Amino acid sequence: MRTQSGSSKIVILVVILLIAAAGAYYFAVQKGMLPSNRAVDMLESKVDAVRESHGQFPPQPAPIQAQLDMPAQETGEPGSPSTLPESAPQSLSPESQDTQDSKDLQPQSELSPPTPAAPAATSPQSANEIRPAASSTDALDLEDSQPQDAAPLNLDKAAIDHMMQPRTLGSATAKIKVTEYSSLTCGHCADFHTKILPMIKQDYVDTGKVQFIFKEYPLNGPALVASQVLRCMPEDKFVNFMNLLFEQQKNWAYVPEYKVKLTQYAKLAGLGEAQVNACLNSVELKNALAAEIQNAEKKYSIKSTPTFVINDGEKIIVGDQPVSIYKDVFNELLNKN
Repeated sequence: MRTQSGSSKIVILVVILLIAAAGAYYFAVQKGMLPSNRAVDMLESKVDAVRESHGQFPPQPAPIQAQLDMPAQETGEPGSPSTLPESAPQSLSPESQDTQDSKDLQPQSELSPPTPAAPAATSPQSANEIRPAASSTDALDLEDSQPQDAAPLNLDKAAIDHMMQPRTLGSATAKIKVTEYSSLTCGHCADFHTKILPMIKQDYVDTGKVQFIFKEYPLNGPALVASQVLRCMPEDKFVNFMNLLFEQQKNWAYVPEYKVKLTQYAKLAGLGEAQVNACLNSVELKNALAAEIQNAEKKYSIKSTPTFVINDGEKIIVGDQPVSIYKDVFNELLNKN
């Protein structure tokens, strides 16, 4: 009997303590001493907004587009509509574990360039179309692909100058010229290219109103390496290969073996291993990319990606904004006399 009585007293005491604790917590919440669920939710939403504006969210998955050698006249609209707003960031945190600030990408004259070799034959310039998404039966097998034979690139000064020429999407006579500065490891850049750009292309690029000019603004080591490989692509494959890198970003940009992945993609696009190595080892190409970054910072004060410079600075859009933002700016400029 005494044991049962003692147990009852303990249970009653525990219940009283729980009630007292619940009352104290409720009082603390009401007085602002502890955050309520609503306050916690508001705080978390603010943190998410800050992280999003600084490009700290991982990239969104995108479907594979594998038809790298498709003729440029065949067009399509990959991706799906999306409106992911982003405030104009002042600075970006590192985009992968192998980070390198753009200001550190300085010319490296002390390194020896690769030995020039016979130039590879390239197709005529035709980089004005976005390649349609491949079906599941057409998707490339990225793991089992074999290297393709190709002559080594001749990376002399003339070749580098040619590689760094503007790569465009749209008519050269378009009234609006949009220069996009992007980093190939930037999640917001990938979001723009896979979701927003196809909508803009349909309404403004295909109709001859807007031309995009693509420039790389690598913010870390993997982005710089990817930019080197991208610039070594034949002109008629540049846009398609850029799209592939953005769509497959989560598969290469954040893994230690990113160089292996990039080399594999380049082989699928037609470059031989000797060509890829020449691109990766070219100090002159690295210097040219570093010069582009320095010029962009000096001329337009670019600090983050993506940044869109419209008509040589008449308008500047920072971040992956909703498609309506781009359309409003385009319509305003088109309606000007």
